[in-house]
Amino acid sequence: MIGYLNTGAKQECAGCGACANACPIGAIAMQQDQEGFYYPVINSDKCVHCNRCHAVCPIENMPARHIDNKLAYGGTHRSRQVLGQSTSGGAFTAIATSWWRPDSMVFGAATDGLRVYHDCIEDISQLNRFCKSKYLQSDMGNCYARAGEYLRHGRRVLFSGTPCQIAGLLAYLGGDQENLLCVEVVCEGVPTPTLWTATGNMYKKNTAVLWLKLTTVTSSCAPLAKAANGIFRACGLPCKTAKF
Repeated sequence: MIGYLNTGAKQECAGCGACANACPIGAIAMQQDQEGFYYPVINSDKCVHCNRCHAVCPIENMPARHIDNKLAYGGTHRSRQVLGQSTSGGAFTAIATSWWRPDSMVFGAATDGLRVYHDCIEDISQLNRFCKSKYLQSDMGNCYARAGEYLRHGRRVLFSGTPCQIAGLLAYLGGDQENLLCVEVVCEGVPTPTLWTATGNMYKKNTAVLWLKLTTVTSSCAPLAKAANGIFRACGLPCKTAKF
């Protein structure tokens, strides 16, 4: 059997948080290891062995890949203001605004200092909270459960995330859903938050360039990277859950 919940092998966990969202009695918590990555921890005193966590794990239930008829499109947003708020040409803003209706909810990754977390909005004017690339893995919290609740009540949901997060969402929901649009972001791996915190501390007096500086692993942080047994999450590349 594969999957972190079976083997304890870190390379078999993407940290998506689907298991924690799915546990009906809250026996699973996502906790950070010494490198700052989130892994599920099961409270054995509360666990009733329902196996719901195994059923929603995208590593244990690998999503099918789209092999044939792949298409690629390129472009940039026409608004200079949107381009200034974006990293990759404003594609996310264009998709979300064209899809938006008054009954819509949009989920995406937001930041609070160096913390990256998923959240949702129901006011399109707040969309810029989810713009620009984030170079850390987001804390999913209970966003899968919230998205599922909105869908059950007939709301439209757009959910943006990395391939493992989208795979976790679809596993949690039991497959694709009516009124759900998934925006799967290409991911090349996530670096250790411990390294980023150290880099952030170096530039905390110059917050204007902090996120720019954090995209580069500086030589002064190399000893920390070595001590943390590498820079990227152990699940590694190529991405196991990408569907393309």
